[in-house]
Amino acid sequence: MAGLSGMSGGGWPEDCVALPQLDEATLLESVCQRYSRGEIYTYIAQVLLAVNPCQDLPSLYGQGKMARYSGRPSPGARPSPHPYALASAALRGLRRGEGQAVVISGESGAGKTETAKIILAYLQANAGGSGGAPEAGLGSSEGGVERDVLAMGRVLESFGNARTARNGNSSRFGKLLRLRLRAGAQHGVGELAAQTTIYLLETSRVAGRAPGERSFHVFYELLAGLSYEGRTSLGLAAAASGHTLARISDASPSGAGNPGLEAEERRRDIERFGELRASLSGLGLKAEDETGIWEVLAAILHLGDAIPSEEDQPPEEARGDAPFVVSERSLGWAARMLGLDVDALRKVLTKKRIAIKGRRSFYEVDRTRPQAEALLRGLVVTMYGRLFKRLVASMNVAVGAGVAASAGARSGTPPAATELALLDIYGFESLATNSLEQLLINLTNERLQQLFSERCLLSEQALYQREGLTYQPVGVEDRSGAMQAVARVLDVLDDMGQQRWRGLRDATDSRFCDAALNQAGKVAGSGQKFLFPARLRSRGVARPPPGGACEHASAAFLVAHYAGKVEYSREGWLDRNEGRSSQEVEDLLDASEKKFVRGLAEQEPAVGSSGAAPRQFRSVSKQHRRDLDALLNCLNATPSVHFIRCFRPNNSQHPCHVEKAYLLEQLRSCGTVQLLQLMHQGYPNRMELREVVERFAPLLPPNLCTGSPRTLAQSLMLALGVPRGDWTLGVSQLFLKAGQLAALEDLRSGSTALDPAAVAAARRAIVLGRWQRAAVAGKCVAHLARLARQIRGAKLRRRLRALLLATRFVARSRCLALRAQARRVVLRRRLRVVFRAAVFVVRARRLARAARAAREVAEAPAREREAVAVPTREVAAGPLPESREVPPELAKVRSQKTVPARAQKDLPEPTAPRRAELWSEAAPQSPGNCRPLPSPARVPASRQQSLADWDEQSSVTVPASLESLASIRRWQELRPRPIEKRARPEDARRRTSENGIVLEQPAKRMRL
Repeated sequence: MAGLSGMSGGGWPEDCVALPQLDEATLLESVCQRYSRGEIYTYIAQVLLAVNPCQDLPSLYGQGKMARYSGRPSPGARPSPHPYALASAALRGLRRGEGQAVVISGESGAGKTETAKIILAYLQANAGGSGGAPEAGLGSSEGGVERDVLAMGRVLESFGNARTARNGNSSRFGKLLRLRLRAGAQHGVGELAAQTTIYLLETSRVAGRAPGERSFHVFYELLAGLSYEGRTSLGLAAAASGHTLARISDASPSGAGNPGLEAEERRRDIERFGELRASLSGLGLKAEDETGIWEVLAAILHLGDAIPSEEDQPPEEARGDAPFVVSERSLGWAARMLGLDVDALRKVLTKKRIAIKGRRSFYEVDRTRPQAEALLRGLVVTMYGRLFKRLVASMNVAVGAGVAASAGARSGTPPAATELALLDIYGFESLATNSLEQLLINLTNERLQQLFSERCLLSEQALYQREGLTYQPVGVEDRSGAMQAVARVLDVLDDMGQQRWRGLRDATDSRFCDAALNQAGKVAGSGQKFLFPARLRSRGVARPPPGGACEHASAAFLVAHYAGKVEYSREGWLDRNEGRSSQEVEDLLDASEKKFVRGLAEQEPAVGSSGAAPRQFRSVSKQHRRDLDALLNCLNATPSVHFIRCFRPNNSQHPCHVEKAYLLEQLRSCGTVQLLQLMHQGYPNRMELREVVERFAPLLPPNLCTGSPRTLAQSLMLALGVPRGDWTLGVSQLFLKAGQLAALEDLRSGSTALDPAAVAAARRAIVLGRWQRAAVAGKCVAHLARLARQIRGAKLRRRLRALLLATRFVARSRCLALRAQARRVVLRRRLRVVFRAAVFVVRARRLARAARAAREVAEAPAREREAVAVPTREVAAGPLPESREVPPELAKVRSQKTVPARAQKDLPEPTAPRRAELWSEAAPQSPGNCRPLPSPARVPASRQQSLADWDEQSSVTVPASLESLASIRRWQELRPRPIEKRARPEDARRRTSENGIVLEQPAKRMRL
């Protein structure tokens, strides 16, 4: 065994959980010190940290090293940190029937691909055979499938890896390798099947790349490893620098030719080409298929030279709209390799066919240089992408024997119980020019980081909470906002792609970038926190300043990913997102004379044929997101997931050199610091209480084996003398600090024995604990009894209080009812008194009126005498009318001594002539009997107001016979009534009686 989980030779622990101090500086120093001594692997609990050495370290690998990790670990020992240790643990879990998964993540250039190759090498060495190998039973005795898996990895590395500015062997695709026991395997013995699922190959690298980078390795391996005769037959006799798509000078770090580097790369390419051909042959590839592969690759190189660059064009032809020169040699070799007619290829390249709507005819127009370059780019990208998919499908058939693991990965179905999934996917990227591929790659790493947080951080805290353990929560950054921001950008890109597919000219890359920023700005919250317009570049990392214009014209927007901010360019989005090639490219491939090339065409019905559906837009980003969702669903359904976090020691890929700030930023971004904090205060090792009883109960004395599983686990920890702070009991599990599980394994293996003193102390502790629990139980019972009595007393008191309150309420209610009844009686009495008083007042008023009337009747003689004594005054001269008969009205008045007021009111009002007539009739006939009315001075005061109402000009002849009281009363009854309203001037009339007496009534209000 390589050693135990503890301090290494230099004094730094192999598991960072055992560090004496918990901070970032201590973690960084531990990793750097171990790296300086060649120990590039470190544990943080169950997670393996791997720092890329940037050089070969043969001492860390090989058959001898594998043998030390094969089989079950030694009792009481934990394997030293190594990919072999995780591979061995995964194989043991697979043999127990548990689904396993190994996720390798990190930045580009961190060594993920090499780590995956190390795990596959271990699987090849230990997954086959039935003899003395402890891991036997997962493959055939010859290990053929394991060799095929390695051969498949070698082929995928040549066709899918390339050199970038940050990594000399960067995977430009994602790969999920699923190893599964075939049907019929029993007890872990059976034949192993393998399937590979591919995610997002960066096919745009074939048509162009950034300075200082190379295209896929297979082009350089073909040019370097193929013999002269082979290159001549393919038209590739010229050096690689003569081909536009595979120029060695462009691959140097400085962008210029570097003879030493070119020679070293050429030597490696020759070796790799030999390995590639051997791997293809080992996978059962036919000779004609291998020849077809080389011919397609050669055709791609020739098509890259078909249109000379603008530097090689004449000045008048370098313009986009001007005619351009086509290299006949390159065009001829490309047509020969693809089995096409050179004239047909030239016509497709220089002429564009446009269909007439509503007709089956076409007309042709000349292509411009940009249009021809776009067609060539689509052709080479389509051919290489389909060639890669065809190779993967054929290799899956060779090593999988029909097991549909790949379909399961695409659909997101849970892995089988006898399946091991190995994920090797592209790392986080921030290149000089970032476009759609980099955005999708970084989105994938965002999702994988979320998986790591959920499986290692959030799930660990949830377990502590379920088991009732005390822990300090560790904050985990929520990255859902960044993923939503990227999803909104991709949705806008798909909408623009649909518009472009329908022929709208305003669907451009610039408009897409503006629309993506506008869409993100409309959504408040998380999107504005992670998506910004590109402004300035600071210290090599794009950052959004508070204001100002964009410094780089090619920059569009900036996304704040978990590993840093990345600035994305403004060009190439719509072309890269279009997953369906043009109809012209499909027709061109389908017209080939070679069967291998025709197999690269996408078979679709013709547009005019029956049953043919119109070609629809196909989005690369949408397909990648669907595949990514299926991948994450598959990993989430896996019971056991092992994580390997890979790191770059420096940004220049120099061996034996560590940039601490750069390494610390990677440790922070991938969540290892938070994991260390959680595991340092937590318990990285745990075991089910049932498993503790089954494995360790026979090792304890009989007097300690009684009781519940919790008691037995407690007895075991006390007998071993484990400090109380290094273990704890949960609801269903025993939790141990790092290194304490080794003591249990030593006890079980028999290498150590229990100390009798410790056993006696454990026995005493158990007995004491039982007595303490009994005392606590007694106290609890007594407390419960007291509590019950208190509860009963409280209930009784509450009931008595409620009864008292009810009694008081009833008495109070009765008192209020009596008071209300008394108030009603008093109110009725008062109402009765008021009513009687009102009746009394009415009657009193009636009596008063009657008394006043009687008093007036009694005073009538006195008033008559007073009236007789009043002298008369002169009236207008003139004879009075003769004595006549009394009119009926006057007779009626005479017959009544007293006329009631109501009767007087009801009498009709005589008119003025009638009053004069009545007056003349009532007056004596003798003029000598008349005398003037008394003057106002001699009239009593009570009568002056009536006399004052007469006008001075008014005059009446009063007969002498009116001196009596009856005559005066009759005269008063016949006098003019008072006018209630003001008379108008025109109402005053002048009337003359029969005897010539003038009666005048002035037009004003008068009262006698």
